[in-house]
Amino acid sequence: MDKKTLLINRIHRNFTDYKEKLLKVDGEGIFEKTEEIAAYTQAHRYLTVNHHYELEELDYLLLFQNPLEVVTDQYREEFRYAGNMLELIVARICDKQDGLRISRFHPGYRSGPHRKPLSLPPLVLSHHTLSRQPF
Repeated sequence: MDKKTLLINRIHRNFTDYKEKLLKVDGEGIFEKTEEIAAYTQAHRYLTVNHHYELEELDYLLLFQNPLEVVTDQYREEFRYAGNMLELIVARICDKQDGLRISRFHPGYRSGPHRKPLSLPPLVLSHHTLSRQPF
């Protein structure tokens, strides 16, 4: 069996073990694990479907009995730095100067030629907080 197949089979087995462990979590407890579940699922898909491995990566990841856990733990750690990502996404969506076109989901949307965009004050970024400045 080649190294890539060996690694992918191990990752599938790691994911199966993880899912079996999750089945033992009670209904309330599962909600506390949503971020973990999402991270494991994304890492599993990436490692088994999307990633194109270099030989050195295969050799390194095969050193671990649970390479899925290794990658997922690092992914979750790195993702913590993106904690303000939703704040930035909302800011970008709401910033008309960022080329926002009012979509049909926007509260100021009106179909037809008389559509008038909602006017919003400009965004000001200040040390991890976003605020709207008055006109």
